[in-house]
Amino acid sequence: VVNIVLNAGSVVKAGDSVIVLESMKMQVAIKAHKDGNIREIKVKQGTTVGRYDVVAIIE
Repeated sequence: VVNIVLNAGSVVKAGDSVIVLESMKMQVAIKAHKDGNIREIKVKQGTTVGRYDVVAIIE
C-alpha cells in the first residue's frame, strides 16, 4: 500500500480512487466499485496485501 487516498467516513462515488498499490514498480489505483460511504479502511500504508484481501468496506 503506497497511499490511502480517502479515510473512513469519506463519501465516494463509483470510480473514485480509494487506495494506491504498487506492483512490479507500477502504481495502481484501487477504485470504489459503488457509491457510498467508506465504513472502514482495512489496511495501513506500507503493508503488503494479497490478491483477495479486503482493503476497504463501502456501505
